[in-house]
Amino acid sequence: MNDRLRITQHQLDRIGERFEIFTSNDLKFAVKNHIKHNLRLLGELKLDRYQSFGIKLCQFIPNKNSKHYVVVNNDRPYYSIVDDEIIHDSTGDQFWVVVRHNKITTFMLRKSIQTNNMEQNLEKLRVDEIIVDLPKFIKLQ
Repeated sequence: MNDRLRITQHQLDRIGERFEIFTSNDLKFAVKNHIKHNLRLLGELKLDRYQSFGIKLCQFIPNKNSKHYVVVNNDRPYYSIVDDEIIHDSTGDQFWVVVRHNKITTFMLRKSIQTNNMEQNLEKLRVDEIIVDLPKFIKLQ
């Protein structure tokens, strides 16, 4: 059965906390607006509540002057957020959400190199389906 994705105020607050870590130096205004637009689009999704989904919200180019900037494997720049309180590391140049039972359970950074392989996406995110182009997916529903 397909139902609309439920986004609670608590989920929006948690996403906002994570998202607001980034200043205008970290993410350009257009990138932040693109992510916010895609977060609003999530409310239009009609998903099977018995399946889980990994949904890409946006890809961006890390600013080397950001305090979150890290270089991985001597060639790939990403942003990294480490939360010592919950021992959580989120590193990447893409924003993703994970949806389980029609609720957003995770908002995170992922590396673009990780997301090129769909089988690896399914395995790493432990989801049933991957959505990499949210507007296109919505139009096809």
